[in-house]
Amino acid sequence: MFDVSTLPESAVSRDLFGDRVLIERQAFMEAQAQALELQRNAMKEEGWAEVVVGRREDVQDRLYSMDTPERDFDELTSRKLAKIADRRKKLEAAAEKIAGHEVAASRSSSNGLKKSRPGRSGSSPRRPST
Repeated sequence: MFDVSTLPESAVSRDLFGDRVLIERQAFMEAQAQALELQRNAMKEEGWAEVVVGRREDVQDRLYSMDTPERDFDELTSRKLAKIADRRKKLEAAAEKIAGHEVAASRSSSNGLKKSRPGRSGSSPRRPST
């Protein structure tokens, strides 16, 4: 949530190749708290009525007890969503039809209705007698 380069150099350690970064715990916690507070303020400025920042364990019940707001879209978005839903139904119907044909084909081949190659009777060719 925050840029590691904003931390004091003494709080950050990197491995030889720069692949891993270790941050001193106190510096991490302070930077994380500042980043959360900035995000909280930005969300309130965007018009959120309430922004709750807390440990997950402390707010878990509150998260799950919130009412789901009704969807409210403008007319253009509603038409697009309706077209998408209609297209999805058509694709699902086509997929079911294809799956039905595949099941029927596998049933007929499992019932011994195998196609043979033209010109073959299914038995080995006879050797000419000498």
